[in-house]
Amino acid sequence: MRQVLYILVCIALSTSQLFSQGDWPMDAKEPGKTAWASEETELMPPFTAHEIELSAPVFEEFTPSEFSYRDSVFFFGGLTPGTNTNAATWMHWPTLTGGPLFVIAKSVGGYGSHPAATKDYLISGAQGNDAALTCFGLDSGAIVWQRELNNTYARDPVIDGNRLYIVTGSIYCLDIDDGSTIWSYEFEDYPSFTTPAIDDMNAYVTIDDSVFAFNKMTGEPLWRVHGSTKEAIVADGQHVYATAEGRILALDPEDGSEVWTHDIEDGYNVLWSNAMAVDDGYLAYVLQYNKDSVGAIVCVDKFTGQQQWSHAFDDRSAYPPSMANGYVYVVDWWTKSLWAFDTEDGSVAFYESDKNYISRPIIADGSLFAMTRNGVIMQFQNEPSSVSDPSVPADFDLTIHPQPSAGLPNVSFTLPDSRDISLTVFNSLGQTVVSLQKERTSPGRHTYDLGAYMRHVPGVYYVQFAAGGGSTQQKFVLLR
Repeated sequence: MRQVLYILVCIALSTSQLFSQGDWPMDAKEPGKTAWASEETELMPPFTAHEIELSAPVFEEFTPSEFSYRDSVFFFGGLTPGTNTNAATWMHWPTLTGGPLFVIAKSVGGYGSHPAATKDYLISGAQGNDAALTCFGLDSGAIVWQRELNNTYARDPVIDGNRLYIVTGSIYCLDIDDGSTIWSYEFEDYPSFTTPAIDDMNAYVTIDDSVFAFNKMTGEPLWRVHGSTKEAIVADGQHVYATAEGRILALDPEDGSEVWTHDIEDGYNVLWSNAMAVDDGYLAYVLQYNKDSVGAIVCVDKFTGQQQWSHAFDDRSAYPPSMANGYVYVVDWWTKSLWAFDTEDGSVAFYESDKNYISRPIIADGSLFAMTRNGVIMQFQNEPSSVSDPSVPADFDLTIHPQPSAGLPNVSFTLPDSRDISLTVFNSLGQTVVSLQKERTSPGRHTYDLGAYMRHVPGVYYVQFAAGGGSTQQKFVLLR
């Protein structure tokens, strides 16, 4: 069998951290796989953008497909174009100095494997029945230990303290320092692609038609619930959320009893094990394309299962979502666009379509990170200063109509008396698109056609209107 190199690339960013990723560097953030940046309370659109170019020589022969983050370091998994092999190194930002190569012997090319890392180790599986789960010294690149656990492709290792959990033909709890088995449980049927979810007490896994719960310290089987037919599972300490045929299940962690059931729209299926994200109030999940080749993202109340909203994409589906500070972020497959939705009502808060995005967005250190196929990571941060002045309240009956719209809308406002006015339109990156100034505008209702002042570029925009010391702001969305 052709040997394949599995490459992981590390990029160190800034030294300042607003919060720690803890021991879980994966794209889902922590052992429960909630994909919720729970300590991020400031990040929200509109954003300023910064390009982090993957310019090290290794990226000339390496295409990243997945990325994760821990302690200001990015980790990448991917393929070498042409040879279908995985290869890589790590490099520091902004010095771009390189590091050791991480190699998994006897693997075969394939996307879908995310590495896990601590401050000392990097641990990864790979595609191929003869490929071993391998632990490397993060700085040296030397192999610390290996375990032949069969094919670990798309079955990600989960780190919880000094233990590592992974599912192949069995669920294994391993000592992270030497790879020895602390406990294991063999399943009757070989699992499909699944990654366990871990909370404070238990380990959970979906196998074929069942959800299993184990005491995470001893491996004692606690309960089994039939009816789960997909791999997606999340645990947030309050519930265990799993996907079933046509349903989302919320289960009690203590005994597996059903808390609620949410019916998925007919014709759809939930994606793989990282298809869900859960914050303090909502669960968001992505759906595969239906018979009309349309995918969707759906948000439900995590305590009741009641659907809040859904958004259908132009085609296909989306990568797994991430959540922070009342927003859910996701990249759709077809247009490779990055979206942000308000979890309360599903309104589009951010849309960026010209960077060819892939993978799950990551929220960390006060930033939103999104990877592109063009050798760039986009870093989005809050606008340095607000574009409106809420300290001066005003009501000018500002309306933007129609919206959302595939065409440029009209902006209307009402003046109580004659005033100097300014009307500014900026995009979700904080860039000014339109800037209009007019002296001594007469009282009454006024309308401006934005089609006379700006090009049609799909995305989220904000209109700031100011007159006589007062100001107000509204958002609008341009569709394709």
